[in-house]
Amino acid sequence: PKPENSDSYDMEGLPSMSDTCKLPESCNTAVLAYPVQTNSQSLLQLTLYPITLKFEEIVYKVRLEQKGFCCGGTLSSVEKTILNGVTGMVCPGEILAMLGPSGSGKTTLLTALGGRLTGKLSGKITYNGQPFSGSIRRQTGFVAQYDVLYPHLTVTETLLFTALLRLPNSLTRDEKAQHVEQVITELGLTR
Repeated sequence: PKPENSDSYDMEGLPSMSDTCKLPESCNTAVLAYPVQTNSQSLLQLTLYPITLKFEEIVYKVRLEQKGFCCGGTLSSVEKTILNGVTGMVCPGEILAMLGPSGSGKTTLLTALGGRLTGKLSGKITYNGQPFSGSIRRQTGFVAQYDVLYPHLTVTETLLFTALLRLPNSLTRDEKAQHVEQVITELGLTR
């Protein structure tokens, strides 16, 4: 239960993650995977390899600036812990459900696991035993809880807008538009 006038939940008396489950040292063989593009013309026809996501003792802290001045006119700040020692593992073929009340850190953890979190993050995040790197980040993604989609744009316009911003500058505008049309066709979104 959340006490009145508090930003944290009272977890006293509740079992900790270490009490409720023991993480296996490794996963069994699996079928789901991360994509690696082949020489195929299709953007969506990718070779899949099993991947295991493991995160250990993830801690995330932010510094909050106090709005008022005190102690001779100096601005004070306080450090707040958002994630505190979160540990888990997701094996290929498994679905991970993160449940908790609003403000409990679910989106923050997903953002950290996706490599999008800036700030004071510590702990260990590995994919198939390898540390999270730029190449893994380019192959990893998730749709944010409140992703920015403009309701006045069509699907084509939305994808083209994203392609123009994210695809390399070495591609012309026409090449980016062709990629968008190819994705729309492969997803079966044509009329």
